[in-house]
Amino acid sequence: EDGDLSGASVVWTTSRTDIQPAELGTGLRPTLRLYGGCFGDEHVITVRATDSDGNTSFQTYRVFVYQVC
Repeated sequence: EDGDLSGASVVWTTSRTDIQPAELGTGLRPTLRLYGGCFGDEHVITVRATDSDGNTSFQTYRVFVYQVC
């Protein structure tokens, strides 16, 4: 009913709140910065879309981040 969602209606978050803030960005194509250690850290990235009626949908992605040490 709303067409394509964008801006603050699409929110990206990470599960790794021990090493960075939960909210990563908003919109359809945000630039995300993920942190990780020498032995790798797994992030579960969730993108959640909310329409004008408050209906939400989400998708999760698992990403492994390694720092060059």
